[in-house]
This record gives sequence, structure tokens and C-alpha cells, in this order.
Amino acid sequence: MNVKEVFILFLINLLTLSCYNNEIYQNDKIDITSSLITPSPIISQSTVNPSPTTITAIPTPLSNLYKEKIVFMSNRDGNYEIYVMDSNGNNQTRLTNNDSDDIYPIWSPDGKRIAFLNTPTGSDSQKRDQAIYVMDADGTNQTKLTSSNFSIGGLYWSPDSKKIAFSPDTDKSPDGYNWYIYVVNVDGSNLTELANARDLEHLSGTRATWGLTTGTFLGNPNWSPDNKKIAFIHKSGTSKDEGIYIINADGTNQIKLNYDFIESHLVSNVIWFFDGKKIVFGTNSGIYIMNSDGSNQTKLTPNNIWGDSLVLSPDGNKVAFSMPTNSYLVQELYVLNVDGTNLIKLSSYVASLINWFPDNKKIIFVANKNENSNILNVYTINSDGSNRINLNSVDDFSPICAPDGKKILFVSKRDGNNEIYIVDIDGSNQINLTNNPADDSSPSWIGY
Repeated sequence: MNVKEVFILFLINLLTLSCYNNEIYQNDKIDITSSLITPSPIISQSTVNPSPTTITAIPTPLSNLYKEKIVFMSNRDGNYEIYVMDSNGNNQTRLTNNDSDDIYPIWSPDGKRIAFLNTPTGSDSQKRDQAIYVMDADGTNQTKLTSSNFSIGGLYWSPDSKKIAFSPDTDKSPDGYNWYIYVVNVDGSNLTELANARDLEHLSGTRATWGLTTGTFLGNPNWSPDNKKIAFIHKSGTSKDEGIYIINADGTNQIKLNYDFIESHLVSNVIWFFDGKKIVFGTNSGIYIMNSDGSNQTKLTPNNIWGDSLVLSPDGNKVAFSMPTNSYLVQELYVLNVDGTNLIKLSSYVASLINWFPDNKKIIFVANKNENSNILNVYTINSDGSNRINLNSVDDFSPICAPDGKKILFVSKRDGNNEIYIVDIDGSNQINLTNNPADDSSPSWIGY
């Protein structure tokens, strides 16, 4: 898969592929709420085993490590299940026990719960049959939040760990696709539709063309720090209808933030500042910042610099982002201050997964070894461009920095299958935590 294809797949995670005329919209509007929500949370007693199964620990412990837990998915027992382990690899414990696959676990911000997706074993994204579950950190109280009739574009915990926003699509339409923004309480109550791609398309009378399919796109639901609002993006066939929307978490007061000076360009991801007063976002004309009410819009980058995959530093003073070139064969990594000063190019051949260390001084990212290589490596670099370190020369990806900034967790194919490794930030002391012939992947660190 080349970089262009990867970039397109990234867009698909955020976007919908659907096209409707007004007659179809009026005659085929779907009440997804009635099909998803139940009078009380559903716990499948026939498939959920509330008693976790302990796996034999790795015999070689790591010394002087913190006690944070790592959650991950593995098919070591035949199909994908959710597991948890200590940060030294010990006490590997299976939390789920279903006939179907349990995948993509994510810790709640307070570390008390784990959200994950359940999908029939062997199904692909086109089957649109995923359901959202939440369970306690020890695997108990597994609760089904939604029915299994759509595909999930991502799970987004609220900062207070009480709600989850998600962007599903559904095949309950003539064209086979329609995307939504939803929010639900972690006990399964108050499932609320915040936005519907067909609503926005119907109001604007536009339709988009992307490859061989058509539709408008919704994605990237992002919580405000006070848990009260959600920002999301809408992409359509005409630039005047694309934009950033903000809506209350209860579904009221949806507003579009206008940005007339970039009408001809697509919006990429949107990030709230930590005080909730500003947002930063990317387009294919540049990186922009504005107040959360849409006022005081400012372009941060020169005309020849644009990008997506924005990540705000923990102190809110810098933004890291990638910029695909015209050929999409090279994605360059940049960082700049949020006032638009001190733009620095850090690297070429960036693939994905840019993130900051907790100290605001270092960045971790995944990059191809060179323009013609399909091998991914994990790198760290100082935000001023100095001290770039390649942690390895094999096929590694999905890096996550430890909450204290002293270790890095990542997935590697060096052993012929996906394994979860831990390493010091200078690349030393690389240790295989999972160490078995099955696939172990999608690690998530508690508190990160």
C-alpha cells in the first residue's frame, strides 16, 4: 500500500460515502436511535465471561517501572479478545471471552473503564456490524452500549470519563452509507444523535464525489475540556458547505464556524485548546487558529505549508503536524508555535502517529525509512529538530509514550507477527512484553 492509499484510508475513517436527493432523504430517513438504544444497558450473559482468565507472566521482569496498566487485543486464544498486563509484561489477563472479536480497546481518562468494539469474527469494515462495549478495568460489568448494525469510525471519551462520542456509518440507506455523530453515557443511557450527514447535505443541496462513491462526510468528534461541547468536521461536494461545527453534548445549539478566507479548501482534524477558548485546525491551504465561537481567525503557516494530523503540545504552546507533498509520496513533519512563529521542518517520510512527550520537548512519530521503503520505523526528536533517534531498523509502529515520559510502547513485526515492545526513550532496553506466536496489537496505556 503506498502513502497515497494510506492517506485516503485515513480520510475514510473520518468521512462518509453517501449521496441522496431530496426525495430519498424525505422517504428514507432512519431512526437509528430506536434501533440502537435499549431500555437498559445490555449485558450478554451468553457470550461475556465476567471472570478474567490469567495468562502466564513473562519470566523476565523489568525493574524500576511504574505501575500503569496496558490494555491490548490478541488472538492468542483463537479469536481477538481484550487483555490487560502490567507495564513490565507480567500478569497478562484476558478480560473478554466472546465467540466474536473484541478489538481496539481504549482506556477511559480516569483509568476506571475500557471501551472496545465487538464485531463478528472475520468481518471486515464493509459489513458494518460493530457494537460498542464498556467494561470496568478488571473486566467486570461488561455493558453493550449500541446495537450491531453499523461501522464505527472511532471512539472518543469525554474528559470526565462519563460519555463516549463516536462517528458511525450505516448500511440502512439506498446507497449503502450514511454517517452520524452520536454520544452515549457509559451506562448505555441517553444515546443522542448530534449530527447526520444527510441532514447537512439535504440542507445544503450538495453532494460530494470521492473516488467511485459519492456522499458527504462527518468525523473527528472532539470534546471540549469542560465536557459540554463537541466539535466535528463536515466535508461535502462544495467548499462553501464544508466546515467546522460545534454542538452541545446534549444535541442542542449546533453552529457552523465560518472561515470565509479558506472556502476553497478542505478541513482536516480539529483540536480544542486546553482552556476551551480556542481551536486549531488544518486545511490544504494552511494551519489556522480561531476562537471557539469562530472569531479572530488567524492563519499560522506560510502559503506553501499546509497539513493535517495536528497534535497540540501538552502545554498548548506548539503544534506538530504532517504535510503531504503534491505526490503524496512524502509526508513532512513540522512544528510551530501557536502564534505562528518558529516554523521548523523536523523530518521527511512521516507516515503517521505523531505525538508529544509529556515534557513538551520531544515528539515521537512513525516514518518510512526513505521514499521507496515500505518499512516503518519509530523515531523520537526534540521539538527544535535536534537529537533525532531511530529506535530500531525493523518494521515497528503504533508508538505510545509512557505517562511519565521515560518509556515508549510500540508494536513490532520483527518476530514475524505483531508483538508489543517497550523501550527506553534513547532506544535501549527493548523488551518483548507479549512474546507469543499470536497477534498482539492496539496497546493503550492507562492515563495516556
